[in-house]
Amino acid sequence: MTDSVKAAFIHTLTEPEIAPQRYQNEFLPLANDTEFIEGCIQKAAEISEPNEALARIAYLLFLAGFEDRAMQLWEQAVERQTIDWWQYSRYMLALMQKGWYVRAIELMYHILDHYPQAKNTRSYIATAIEKQSPQQALALYREDFDEGRMTPGMMLNFACCLAGNDELALARQIVRKAYSQSENLRDGMFRIACILIDKQIQLDELIQPISDKQVKLIKKILPLLCEDADLGRLSPQNASLFLAYSALVDGIPVQNLIAERQKMAPLVTDACSIIANIAYFPRHHWQEAVQLYAVDYQRHQISPSSLSKYLYSLTFLNDIPQAEAVVEETCRRDPDFTGGYTTIAEAILDRRCILESQPATYVYTTHFRRAIEYLEKDIRLGRPSPATLPKMVDLINRYQHLTGDSCYQILLKDLPVSSFDKPDQVLPGIEDIVRELAQQGKLHQALKIVEETYPRHPELRGLYSSIAWHFHLSRFQFDEASQLFAKDREFGRSTPFWEIIEAITPVIAGDVEHAVDNVSRLYNENPSQTDAYSFLALAHWQKTHDTEHALALLQRDLELGRATEETKKRLIALSGFHSADRARSWLQRFTEEGLL
Repeated sequence: MTDSVKAAFIHTLTEPEIAPQRYQNEFLPLANDTEFIEGCIQKAAEISEPNEALARIAYLLFLAGFEDRAMQLWEQAVERQTIDWWQYSRYMLALMQKGWYVRAIELMYHILDHYPQAKNTRSYIATAIEKQSPQQALALYREDFDEGRMTPGMMLNFACCLAGNDELALARQIVRKAYSQSENLRDGMFRIACILIDKQIQLDELIQPISDKQVKLIKKILPLLCEDADLGRLSPQNASLFLAYSALVDGIPVQNLIAERQKMAPLVTDACSIIANIAYFPRHHWQEAVQLYAVDYQRHQISPSSLSKYLYSLTFLNDIPQAEAVVEETCRRDPDFTGGYTTIAEAILDRRCILESQPATYVYTTHFRRAIEYLEKDIRLGRPSPATLPKMVDLINRYQHLTGDSCYQILLKDLPVSSFDKPDQVLPGIEDIVRELAQQGKLHQALKIVEETYPRHPELRGLYSSIAWHFHLSRFQFDEASQLFAKDREFGRSTPFWEIIEAITPVIAGDVEHAVDNVSRLYNENPSQTDAYSFLALAHWQKTHDTEHALALLQRDLELGRATEETKKRLIALSGFHSADRARSWLQRFTEEGLL
């Protein structure tokens, strides 16, 4: 923490009231410095004249989650009578959040009786209880409003509460009055509209096109949005939402939408893309969507999510050269941009449904190969997204199955797997690749990838063990599997899961007693390990169908306190193979003991 921030906070302890945003942003990390905070409290105690220092420290601590200490300081400030009404209001809200309603109400009346200039006192309580007790909240709002003790910003909250209680006409009047008292207020009518349609239709929630029912709702609330728009009271994002809703209802031409958006409010990120995301992209109106995305892209103000939709739309229009040009330009602009070609690949695969009239072999060969080529581009550029490598593995598997080509050679020969610098984007793909190679019988290729990636990515775990399981143990090559399990342990790369798998491998050869000894040793070495007997029981049962023996093994985890909820469920399920009554008995026991 810089000394300048600490000095600024100390300075504010005796200054006139400061903006709450400074507590929430600039000063919030200071709350974790106990020595500094205690020093500030000492300074506050040494100030002779009335001051709000203690209350301000309390507010900071409360925002940071140190609620008990904050309450102590607020009480001290109240006892000293050194705080003004807004600090009392903060304390009152804190009491409400803690559930100390009686004390909060007492404080509310204290503020009303002693501070005639206080604003929003009842309304703060109303805001806190509005969801649980809307009628009580409405009564509190009304009292503040009728007595002239409500700020314009709080009037918008009052209006929303009115709208939620079917008093729309009065709600609109309140918004207009708030606007008349403050030039800076925005979105008052829009907020009422959101109450009327239950919740705002958010672009990220749109999986399917907006339904006809939603369009009818939008049509009903559009006059409210129009009023905010005509008054210039829409915030930038909501200006875009208004035009998106207008496009859905009235079918306004795209060029008119763009022109209107440029006139209405500042062009922030996704100003036009929001319109596309809501009104056109979900309905597969690619041409209109592309025109809107292009505006934000050319202004360098498009979000990664909207950029992906832009690339997707271009690909669906079969304008792949333009999609490639957008990816290339974005790579030059943004060193952190990833997954551009992956988006093109995904769109190519989704688009193949239009070629269903072609033979399946043609569809698969053409589209899978093209998609793989684009995925390779992201990987070679060192710009894979989290979806790139898993998608590559999936496609290569399916493509190889259908054509007989050995596409894994592409992966091993051409793709610099060991050179990636973004582990969160590639590690899941590497794990998938190793598993798939082992399952396909490509032992040397799988081992090569592990040897290349382990030194570079300490986050990787259990890859040698995965090969042991998927390659060697499927061929009953126990010695070779044991060597690979040992390698993971040697490098500190084993996991609790693979330790269990290694311990129970003798059961594959029918040697359950050896596996039991291994599990016993594993538990002695690792007190936190769980469910090992459970895994052993299932493996033994799958091989022998000896339900009685398997149940006995499962119960060992229970007796040792090593059983997770999954083990208990397995015990109930396996008991069902013995008798329904036995399964019900276990279920009843676990339920009564609160274990399920």
